[in-house]
Amino acid sequence: MFSSLIHANPTVTTMHWSLLERGLIKLNIDGALPSYRSGASIGDTIFKVEARAVLQGLQIAWENRYIKHELECNNALLVELILAGGIANSKLGELRLIHYLLKRDWKVRFRHVSRSQNKVAGHMAKTASSGLSNV
Repeated sequence: MFSSLIHANPTVTTMHWSLLERGLIKLNIDGALPSYRSGASIGDTIFKVEARAVLQGLQIAWENRYIKHELECNNALLVELILAGGIANSKLGELRLIHYLLKRDWKVRFRHVSRSQNKVAGHMAKTASSGLSNV
Protein backbone atom coordinates (compact mmCIF):
# COMPACT_ATOMS: atom_id res chain seq x y z
CA MET A 1 0.00 0.00 0.00
CA PHE A 2 0.97 3.64 -0.32
CA SER A 3 1.75 4.19 3.35
CA SER A 4 4.64 1.75 3.12
CA LEU A 5 6.29 4.04 0.56
CA ILE A 6 6.58 7.08 2.84
CA HIS A 7 10.16 7.76 3.92
CA ALA A 8 11.67 10.05 6.55
CA ASN A 9 12.97 12.17 3.67
CA PRO A 10 10.05 11.93 1.26
CA THR A 11 11.62 13.54 -1.78
CA VAL A 12 13.82 11.23 -3.79
CA THR A 13 15.83 13.05 -6.42
CA THR A 14 17.32 11.23 -9.36
CA MET A 15 20.40 12.88 -10.81
CA HIS A 16 20.87 10.32 -13.56
CA TRP A 17 18.98 7.69 -15.46
CA SER A 18 18.46 4.54 -13.44
CA LEU A 19 17.41 1.06 -14.43
CA LEU A 20 13.86 0.32 -13.42
CA GLU A 21 13.28 -2.53 -11.00
CA ARG A 22 11.94 -5.67 -12.67
CA GLY A 23 8.15 -5.74 -12.85
CA LEU A 24 7.64 -1.97 -12.61
CA ILE A 25 6.32 0.38 -15.28
CA LYS A 26 7.79 3.90 -15.42
CA LEU A 27 5.37 6.79 -15.61
CA ASN A 28 7.17 10.07 -16.27
CA ILE A 29 5.05 13.16 -15.74
CA ASP A 30 5.75 16.50 -17.36
CA GLY A 31 2.96 19.06 -17.28
CA ALA A 32 3.98 20.61 -20.61
CA LEU A 33 1.36 22.80 -22.21
CA PRO A 34 0.98 23.49 -25.91
CA SER A 35 1.31 27.15 -26.76
CA TYR A 36 -1.83 27.27 -28.92
CA ARG A 37 -4.26 25.52 -26.55
CA SER A 38 -4.30 23.76 -23.23
CA GLY A 39 -6.60 22.09 -20.75
CA ALA A 40 -5.61 24.81 -18.33
CA SER A 41 -7.42 28.05 -17.75
CA ILE A 42 -5.65 31.36 -17.29
CA GLY A 43 -5.98 31.04 -13.50
CA ASP A 44 -4.28 27.64 -13.36
CA THR A 45 -0.82 27.47 -11.89
CA ILE A 46 2.02 25.25 -13.04
CA PHE A 47 1.53 23.31 -9.80
CA LYS A 48 -2.12 22.63 -10.62
CA VAL A 49 -1.31 21.64 -14.21
CA GLU A 50 1.34 19.19 -13.01
CA ALA A 51 -1.00 17.82 -10.33
CA ARG A 52 -3.56 17.25 -13.09
CA ALA A 53 -0.89 15.47 -15.18
CA VAL A 54 -0.05 13.19 -12.22
CA LEU A 55 -3.75 12.47 -11.70
CA GLN A 56 -4.28 11.64 -15.38
CA GLY A 57 -1.16 9.46 -15.43
CA LEU A 58 -2.41 7.51 -12.41
CA GLN A 59 -5.85 7.13 -13.99
CA ILE A 60 -4.33 5.77 -17.21
CA ALA A 61 -2.11 3.38 -15.25
CA TRP A 62 -5.11 2.09 -13.26
CA GLU A 63 -7.31 1.70 -16.35
CA ASN A 64 -4.55 -0.33 -18.03
CA ARG A 65 -4.07 -2.47 -14.90
CA TYR A 66 -0.49 -1.35 -14.29
CA ILE A 67 -0.48 -2.15 -10.60
CA LYS A 68 3.25 -1.68 -9.97
CA HIS A 69 4.85 1.46 -11.26
CA GLU A 70 7.24 4.26 -10.53
CA LEU A 71 6.05 7.78 -11.19
CA GLU A 72 8.65 10.46 -11.89
CA CYS A 73 7.80 14.13 -11.71
CA ASN A 74 9.98 17.23 -11.84
CA ASN A 75 7.86 19.18 -9.35
CA ALA A 76 9.60 18.59 -5.99
CA LEU A 77 6.84 20.24 -3.94
CA LEU A 78 4.16 18.07 -5.54
CA VAL A 79 6.14 14.86 -4.97
CA GLU A 80 6.89 15.83 -1.36
CA LEU A 81 3.25 16.65 -0.59
CA ILE A 82 2.11 13.33 -2.03
CA LEU A 83 4.72 11.31 -0.15
CA ALA A 84 4.20 13.14 3.13
CA GLY A 85 0.45 12.55 2.95
CA GLY A 86 -0.43 16.24 2.85
CA ILE A 87 -2.98 15.92 0.07
CA ALA A 88 -6.00 14.23 1.71
CA ASN A 89 -7.59 17.49 2.85
CA SER A 90 -6.22 19.75 0.15
CA LYS A 91 -8.34 22.52 -1.32
CA LEU A 92 -7.08 21.42 -4.72
CA GLY A 93 -9.44 18.79 -6.15
CA GLU A 94 -6.68 17.11 -8.17
CA LEU A 95 -4.71 16.41 -4.99
CA ARG A 96 -7.72 14.91 -3.20
CA LEU A 97 -8.35 12.67 -6.22
CA ILE A 98 -4.68 11.58 -6.26
CA HIS A 99 -5.04 10.68 -2.57
CA TYR A 100 -8.16 8.64 -3.36
CA LEU A 101 -6.41 6.79 -6.21
CA LEU A 102 -3.40 5.97 -4.05
CA LYS A 103 -5.63 4.16 -1.54
CA ARG A 104 -6.30 1.46 -4.13
CA ASP A 105 -4.60 -1.91 -4.05
CA TRP A 106 -1.48 -1.19 -6.10
CA LYS A 107 2.13 -0.14 -5.68
CA VAL A 108 3.09 3.36 -6.72
CA ARG A 109 6.56 4.77 -6.10
CA PHE A 110 7.09 8.49 -6.47
CA ARG A 111 10.41 9.95 -7.45
CA HIS A 112 11.42 13.55 -7.98
CA VAL A 113 13.62 14.00 -11.01
CA SER A 114 15.12 17.43 -11.68
CA ARG A 115 13.96 19.33 -14.74
CA SER A 116 17.48 19.33 -16.16
CA GLN A 117 17.59 15.54 -15.90
CA ASN A 118 14.11 15.23 -17.41
CA LYS A 119 14.73 16.95 -20.75
CA VAL A 120 13.75 13.96 -22.89
CA ALA A 121 10.37 13.59 -21.16
CA GLY A 122 9.82 17.34 -21.43
CA HIS A 123 10.59 17.31 -25.14
CA MET A 124 8.30 14.31 -25.74
CA ALA A 125 5.45 15.96 -23.81
CA LYS A 126 5.79 19.23 -25.71
CA THR A 127 6.00 17.40 -29.03
CA ALA A 128 2.92 15.32 -28.24
CA SER A 129 0.94 18.32 -27.03
CA SER A 130 1.77 20.29 -30.18
CA GLY A 131 0.27 17.58 -32.35
CA LEU A 132 3.52 16.54 -34.01
CA SER A 133 4.00 12.84 -34.57
CA ASN A 134 7.80 12.81 -34.91
CA VAL A 135 9.17 12.22 -31.44
